[in-house]
Amino acid sequence: MPKILRFQVIADQTYMAKKPTFLIIGNLKSASTSLAKYLNFHPEIFVPEFEPRFLSSSVISYPQAGPKDYELEQWIIRNQDEYLELYRNRHERVLGDNSSELFYYSTQVIPFIRQVLGDPLIIVILRNPVKRAHSAYQHLVRDGREALSFPEALDAEPGRINENWEALYYYRTCGLYYDNIVAFRNAFSRVKVIITEELQSDHSQVLNSLFKDLGVEETGSRISAIQFNKSGKVRYQLLRKLLLDEQGPVRKIARRIVRCFLDRQSREKLFNYLLNKNLKPVKIDHSVDKELYQFFKEDILKTSELISRDLMKIWNIPESLD
Repeated sequence: MPKILRFQVIADQTYMAKKPTFLIIGNLKSASTSLAKYLNFHPEIFVPEFEPRFLSSSVISYPQAGPKDYELEQWIIRNQDEYLELYRNRHERVLGDNSSELFYYSTQVIPFIRQVLGDPLIIVILRNPVKRAHSAYQHLVRDGREALSFPEALDAEPGRINENWEALYYYRTCGLYYDNIVAFRNAFSRVKVIITEELQSDHSQVLNSLFKDLGVEETGSRISAIQFNKSGKVRYQLLRKLLLDEQGPVRKIARRIVRCFLDRQSREKLFNYLLNKNLKPVKIDHSVDKELYQFFKEDILKTSELISRDLMKIWNIPESLD
């Protein structure tokens, strides 16, 4: 075999070997962004800074119909070579992908995950479904994409699903966990379930357990608990725009300055502090919360039995909702 051809074969094999060995999934607004950031702070782990959504794009019909859904499509990766290019030159031992929306599309997207990635570790993150719905609503209000009150948005959900709005609008449907966990357990050999509230209350222990599964040094105690992608109503839109504009002069100048004084984790902490201080809570009509808990209760009980965890207790949900 000519040397140049042999080199090309080796290069291609190396290229194909560089792909995620774990996926973070769990319905939107379950703290998957925070978890991905925590993992990225580990020197042996790499997760892209954004959600490429390549895997889910194989089953989603575009364009989606919700307000500003088209803006999301500008950064979604739909080409496999472009997706794998995210990992090609990474030196970290463990590569991952944060694709939280995969959880909702489980039965549709699992065959494609198997085709592209084989049998990766699946990390499922579960949040109190009512709190998750609140956060999803506040997130969409924050981004100027939700004009209805919370009860009105719940009533509008079936129509939005039929019209192919982004799954973030599925406040009820995305809070159902049992069937999706079963689907992933049936398809993959390793499925680890993490509870959002435990990640928040004892993130060091949760992270160390995950680091052990990933085969890297257990350094959870060195990672600060920072809340990323927080929901809420924006106080000053211009400030948020300036902070989020990667190519803007404010971000570029600030980046040069803070890199002289702060490490990566401290920079992330400062940046998110500024983003979060520019948010205020969105007023939510909690009159529907009881009805929501009744809607979710059967699924919560089944999921508790499935993962051998008392989610009613962890999420402080009373057994009697009458």
